[in-house]
Amino acid sequence: DKKKDATIKVCVEGKKCRKRGGPELHEEIERCADKMENGPRVKKVDCLGLCKHAPAVVVKPEGTEYGDVSTKDAAEIVSAAAKGEE
Repeated sequence: DKKKDATIKVCVEGKKCRKRGGPELHEEIERCADKMENGPRVKKVDCLGLCKHAPAVVVKPEGTEYGDVSTKDAAEIVSAAAKGEE
């Protein structure tokens, strides 16, 4: 079941992600995911290697990468992850 397998990894510790709102983005994505029944897991990570596009998010298992993400994008990312969409 893709809904249960989806994990949203949010960079919060990378130098650029931290400066550009990674921690706040993590909080908003987690808030959106918590509203869903069987929503995706949300995990803080140190670095995703997408520093040029900070703050960055990767959705597993699909491997979908999001860069230059703002808190306004959180609900859309969570919804796509829950549906198993790219």
